[in-house]
Amino acid sequence: MTHGCSTLFGRDTERWRLDELLDRARAGDSAAVVIRGEPGIGKSALLDYARAEARDMIVLSARGVEAEAELAFTTLHELLRPALSLVDTLPAPQAAALSAALALGPPAPADRFAVGAATLSLLAAVAEERPLLALVDDAHWADPSSREAVLFAVRRLRADGVVLLLAVREGEGAAIGVRGVDEMRLRPLTRGECAQLVGHLRGVDADAPVADRLCAETGGNPLALIEVAGRLTDAQLVGRDPLPRTLPAVDVETAFLARVAKLPEGARRWLVVAASAETGALDEIEAAARRLELGPREVDAAEAAGLVRVDAGRLSFAHPLLRSAVYHAAPPEDRRAVHRALAETLAEAEEWERGAWHLAAAATAPEDEVAAALDRAGEAARRRGDHAAAAAALERAARLTPIGGDRLARLVSAAGAAQLAGRFDASAGLLDEALPGLPADRRPDAGRLRAAVDLWRGRAHDARQLLLAEAARIERDDPAHAAAMLMDAAVPAVMALEIEGALETALQARAVAARDGEDIQAVAAAVAGACLVARGRVREAKPLLERARPLIEQTDPAGAAPPMIRAFVWHLYIVLEWYADAGRLYDAAIHGARAASMPALLPFPLAFRAELRYRTGSWHGAYSDAAESADLAEQTGQWTQLPHSLAVLARIEAGRGDEDSCRAHCARALALAREHGSDAIRVYTAAALGLLELGRGRNTEAVAELEPAVRLVDERRGSLAAVPVYRKLGLRSRTELVRLVATHHDGS
Repeated sequence: MTHGCSTLFGRDTERWRLDELLDRARAGDSAAVVIRGEPGIGKSALLDYARAEARDMIVLSARGVEAEAELAFTTLHELLRPALSLVDTLPAPQAAALSAALALGPPAPADRFAVGAATLSLLAAVAEERPLLALVDDAHWADPSSREAVLFAVRRLRADGVVLLLAVREGEGAAIGVRGVDEMRLRPLTRGECAQLVGHLRGVDADAPVADRLCAETGGNPLALIEVAGRLTDAQLVGRDPLPRTLPAVDVETAFLARVAKLPEGARRWLVVAASAETGALDEIEAAARRLELGPREVDAAEAAGLVRVDAGRLSFAHPLLRSAVYHAAPPEDRRAVHRALAETLAEAEEWERGAWHLAAAATAPEDEVAAALDRAGEAARRRGDHAAAAAALERAARLTPIGGDRLARLVSAAGAAQLAGRFDASAGLLDEALPGLPADRRPDAGRLRAAVDLWRGRAHDARQLLLAEAARIERDDPAHAAAMLMDAAVPAVMALEIEGALETALQARAVAARDGEDIQAVAAAVAGACLVARGRVREAKPLLERARPLIEQTDPAGAAPPMIRAFVWHLYIVLEWYADAGRLYDAAIHGARAASMPALLPFPLAFRAELRYRTGSWHGAYSDAAESADLAEQTGQWTQLPHSLAVLARIEAGRGDEDSCRAHCARALALAREHGSDAIRVYTAAALGLLELGRGRNTEAVAELEPAVRLVDERRGSLAAVPVYRKLGLRSRTELVRLVATHHDGS
């Protein structure tokens, strides 16, 4: 079962499943499957089988390449390249986002999910002509931006006539986020299947003991079996001659390198160039090879040995493991020379962003020029809305910056990009590295970013303590930043149902802000007003909120009030029943976050807009918002926001009578809340489960769900989280809610 072999042994079930998927696509259905297995187990061969069986379909394909894993959208560009003529048929925002991502048009800031939506739309547009098969081999080596766009499309395929197959190395699936996608896990071949494969390859029937040993020592791995059997004689295979005491190496990469070793030295060096180039474009590879004094005869030798294939000006390796083996086996100084040659080639072609990464791969020590090039690449990625690529480039730039220079500033910039990409743990690590050495004037902003990262990765208590400590440290010299930190610190206190503590912190922020300008004073007043509403002191709160409305209702992400503070205060608009204003503001915030490519800012306002829509009778929109909020919170690792999103979703499901989903989402929300210390979620889930029981007429069970939550709220002296419980039922107070349930107690 060589790569591309048309005969597959031991894969009948898998072939039947692929045949079924292709037939369903021909009937207009769509599906996506992850083909998972160890190296050499036959993932690529199954993709080749699907390609061969899809002769009547359009086929798009790409392969993740380890050497280009940091180069944004390279795998996506390869996959979509034959279909790019259809980009102009997409909705304008999607066309702009995809064109910017693939460097086909000017940079265009866009929600990173807009590229995924554009990918989905483009696949559907292709499938309008004929059913489509899309293949991504070695998806675990695809660059994160491409992988994210493809996975976005995978999860949303419907009736488009598209089959998407992703080959993933065993152990890599969770890391690349393929959870929730159907899987096809490839098992090792049995002894009988190993014997069949050897017989097919060599034209002889392997002796049973020989087949047993081959199967045992190769672990039933087809590629390893092919390599080992190819080194044995027919007499050894049929049992006439004894097998060697030690069989030839069964490590697949070692076997490939043994074939490479037979090539002339020039051809071996040429293969390193090909393995290091990310696009597979033959002209680019040859131009870099000429800089190393390697000529076209070298590729002929590699092609004649069956190690590479050249088709329509593009080069591919006979197997992805061969490419990896060639690259990693090359001496480090040879790899660096190759990367320098590729960087020079790309510089001539004005491909400076890709060239920057090759310069970085060639560097052996910090270099200002290389760091500056990567810094520019990171900023370019940020402008086009690819924060994951920006974070990778900026962090690498920092690593290549000499100590002193701009190193710490670049670490903070990388952390900011990582936060916007939803990589909160990575952002925290970068900030922890940078903060101790930052100049005093840079610490407040970096400290607030560090606290925000902690908040959204499920460490609300840590975030609050960091903010309080930093505010105390700088209060005398920098009251504006201190007041901002105190305002931020009120939010996790409310999430933990520490309403009195939140109010105390907000009032302290007002007192500190009084020493600064009017804008910061107004925002601090609004936060204090929000905490007063949460405490139940609405009459005192309204004048404070009214005073701050011109600033709090700004929807520009760079406005006077930070987005998190605005969303927190706007939630109180719902409690105060300022529904029209709340809807206008959440619509603008969500639109602004998408347009600015800030997906980390979306789950919070989406969840609150879901609450608003649920209250005002737009249940379909509410469900859509809550589901998207939960999905995005999970995808971006917002473990503090996710339980809130799930609880809001559960409440809507309770109203719809969807009992199983409601209970499942409540259970997960509570588990996450216990892990991350968000007591307010206990009230949200109680509201959902109590409403579910009331809707089912199970009043005793409703009392059991609601009474503990009422006691918790009373203990904590009020909570904005409790208000929706009785307001959604059209009641005036929590006491009235419990009395209503008790009145309908059926004594069972």
